[in-house]
Amino acid sequence: MSDNKRLVMTWLSLLALTSLSVFLAETSSSNALSTNTITGVIVCFIIALKGQLVIDQLVGLRLANKSIRRVMLSYFYILPLLIALGLAFPNIIVSITTLGP
Repeated sequence: MSDNKRLVMTWLSLLALTSLSVFLAETSSSNALSTNTITGVIVCFIIALKGQLVIDQLVGLRLANKSIRRVMLSYFYILPLLIALGLAFPNIIVSITTLGP
């Protein structure tokens, strides 16, 4: 596949994933906590997938030094994971970060 076609396909994939995450976030207006949590976790997964696409395809770190690639990818895996844990277990996060009894 030519470089130009690969870049276009990457951009189209990023646009589709962004549209999907916006659709999920905007349509999960139900009051059910579990539905919002599942939607948030799916959106966090989409964030990680988009980050990997950007790092591998647009920045071109797939064939770069492994340690540089790992550091860049860790941002897009750790941050969405922390957000998903905060969405799934908010009471535990509050209890950990509260100063008073």
